[in-house]
Amino acid sequence: MKNKTKLITHEEVIADFKKIDEDRRKHPVKWFFHDLYYSIIRFCERTPREIKTFIQRGKRGYGDSDIWSLGYYLAGMIENSVKHLKKYENSSPCGMTEGQWIDTLNAISYTFYLAKRCADGDLFFIRDKKQREKFDKTLENINKEHDRDDRCMTSKEIRDYDLGWKLFKTHFFSLWD
Repeated sequence: MKNKTKLITHEEVIADFKKIDEDRRKHPVKWFFHDLYYSIIRFCERTPREIKTFIQRGKRGYGDSDIWSLGYYLAGMIENSVKHLKKYENSSPCGMTEGQWIDTLNAISYTFYLAKRCADGDLFFIRDKKQREKFDKTLENINKEHDRDDRCMTSKEIRDYDLGWKLFKTHFFSLWD
């Protein structure tokens, strides 16, 4: 006979979190040492992996943990790299003024900022306006229950996102310092 696993309801999970929050308020010293212990454990577990990732990036340009969410990793790397280009800008492509190039870099950087937020799961990309409005209403309820601020991209953000990708593609070979 198969064992039946009891499914935990959403209400039970919320109740458990409330109990933990209440216990944290009643016993702050106990929870301080609990958090300290698990911080040390996490540090000991993560440090070897971070060293390994550092070495892998040096050897092959990426680490195993980078490809767990490659979109997130690349979006962050491109966003920060473009910001660096803007900050230490030495030149602009032929036919562009310095101001136009800065505006282009800002647009590209913003696109990858939005992409990173989408990969992170706190911003959603939905082109269809009706579907976006419907999903935003669903997110409102989820956000209230879980103290989050997730939402769909606005129409303006979608236009800016598309523009940034177009500019990234157009100026791909101009992204150098």
